[in-house]
Amino acid sequence: MDFVSQHNRGTSRPLVGRDGMLRNVMWRLGRHESLVVFGGPKLGKSSFLLDLNQRLDRDAMTSRYLDLDNADDQEMLLAVVPDPPIGIYLLDNCDALCEKKGTIRDFLSHSSGLRVVMAGGRRWHDEVSVNGWASELRRIPLAVLLDKDARQLVCASHLNEQVESILALAGTHPYVLNVLCAQDRDFNADADVAAVWSEVSEMLAPFFLNVVQQLKTPIEHRLLHYLVRLAAPVNPQIAAEALEQTTLKAVADMLSWLGVISRCIRNDEATLFANSALFNLWYVEHVAGRS
Repeated sequence: MDFVSQHNRGTSRPLVGRDGMLRNVMWRLGRHESLVVFGGPKLGKSSFLLDLNQRLDRDAMTSRYLDLDNADDQEMLLAVVPDPPIGIYLLDNCDALCEKKGTIRDFLSHSSGLRVVMAGGRRWHDEVSVNGWASELRRIPLAVLLDKDARQLVCASHLNEQVESILALAGTHPYVLNVLCAQDRDFNADADVAAVWSEVSEMLAPFFLNVVQQLKTPIEHRLLHYLVRLAAPVNPQIAAEALEQTTLKAVADMLSWLGVISRCIRNDEATLFANSALFNLWYVEHVAGRS
């Protein structure tokens, strides 16, 4: 039984900052590995899979993209679980199957001759972790963009003198950057954070709330609170000492993968940074003030 998703192969937007990851995934698929891609809201998981689908098509590799938030696509997957056709399966929004653990396990057990890339968010990450699928699926996390990639995205639509202001306001989350870049205004060096927030709050406030609701453990909330209040890059070990922790690596990894902080090397030193002035403003007003 063969099938194709109703999604058009040409619907993905050009990706910025994911080319190395795409090459890595293509290489691993060539080695007949299966993978799980996970990340926070609007980090580009769907765009990543759609771009991957196009690249596989150009290389004449049979692939099938299914959006499991779509009832028809989910039905297609359920129909082929006992006898999946050979090919590469790109399964998007796998969180939708978390209530159907048996379906996922059955599909994996019948997919020894297949290659699968399964993408989802925090819930999907946790399902993979607690159900023992990590040994079967190599994990590929998305995160916010690197500074150089964020600059490339902004420079495509704005003059150089506005780039620093946009980056200070948005940080390096691709969705927040795209929202700001779509605004019909000048972002001069003294752009007022509150004024800009009043223009974009309708779009960004629900998104920020969704991201924060992905946090689950007290230490995740404590680290985010600390970094927002600090509003400056900090060495992870200094942050760990401030929060009386031995290490914050796993926690920092999760916050980065959810898209609320950046992790990067600055002046040869690892740093954590809540780098979006807009997010920090919203957080202080709506989260920190109530805790």
